[in-house]
Amino acid sequence: MKTLELILFVVGLLSFPYGMRELWNEFRGRTRMVLLTVSVVLFVAETFFLLV
Repeated sequence: MKTLELILFVVGLLSFPYGMRELWNEFRGRTRMVLLTVSVVLFVAETFFLLV
């Protein structure tokens, strides 16, 4: 039982940085999408106000 716990601990320790990197990439991608959406909305709003 102890060896299984040790193996799980080591695996968790090794996969932690990888998981954090995946999380960070996901967060960065989502932030980029939000910024892109905001800039597009602002651009559309500006052109709309210029036309009106």
